[in-house]
Amino acid sequence: MREKYGLKFSNGDGSLLMEIGPHVVREMPKFSEKIGEIAIAWAQAEVHLNCLFAVLLDVTPEAAASELKRYKTAAKAMEGARIIAAEHLAGEELQNFNGILDRMNSLRSRRNRIQHDIWARKGGVDDRLYAVHANQYLHVVARMLELTESQLAESEKADRIISLGNEFTGEISASVTLNDLTVFECELAEVSKDLMSAMFVRLLVRKENR
Repeated sequence: MREKYGLKFSNGDGSLLMEIGPHVVREMPKFSEKIGEIAIAWAQAEVHLNCLFAVLLDVTPEAAASELKRYKTAAKAMEGARIIAAEHLAGEELQNFNGILDRMNSLRSRRNRIQHDIWARKGGVDDRLYAVHANQYLHVVARMLELTESQLAESEKADRIISLGNEFTGEISASVTLNDLTVFECELAEVSKDLMSAMFVRLLVRKENR
């Protein structure tokens, strides 16, 4: 049995307010499975994008990925991708590709929350997970430490930590249901398949031109 670690806030009667940590997801296997599927699907989409640019630039996928990474941020990389595509594609094919990029870009911010935030569950809520940003996590940990090391009486410390837990639980509102994750994974899979189709079209064109 793996150790549970993270944060746990409870009311004065011991009832759960909110719990944060990897074990939260492990204990909700349908959610953990879907989060894993999204990670795999995103990696596949990125490989398809890199392979498509490898065909356009006539380089390896690794070199194509490096070309996009030189734009530093994901947003700038998308603009760089459009520039590269415009140099090699035209007409309906270019329009379709830009549409795929638009869809992938719209999924990116949601994917970042799924993959880079940490997960929490709230007491009495079994149908969703809550996303906690690293900044939020650090802030509440610092406040807890400050209370723990204060010169307050132990009873007052306990009361203030409970109050902090109530406040923090109320602040955390971003959440996903299993259906939300399923819909997202399906949208991502469609983008990945469309990138693969675009790659095959370009491979056929390159073959015909040689």
